Amino acid sequence: MKNVNSNNNSATAKWLAVAAMVLAIIYIIMPIDFDGPAIGIIDDFFFFMAAFCLCQSCFISSEKKTARRSLRRLSLIFACLGIAWLAVLAIIITI
Repeated sequence: MKNVNSNNNSATAKWLAVAAMVLAIIYIIMPIDFDGPAIGIIDDFFFFMAAFCLCQSCFISSEKKTARRSLRRLSLIFACLGIAWLAVLAIIITI
């Protein structure tokens, strides 16, 4: 007998992962880049990779728990790097 609650959580996680991927793509396409073309793509890369790793972790089979856990950690690392880079850019712009 399958656990219905885990299936609902899995479906919700997949929808959130797809939403994160769509938002990352929108963030990349967004024409507003205050920091210039040379360094403006770094934060786009970090946020896209965070969403990509999150998507990959949600669509991996349940037998590969180690890979899923590693991809989720990698997603968190990319998200933190993106936020840190935005903070650095905010400091650079205000100077």
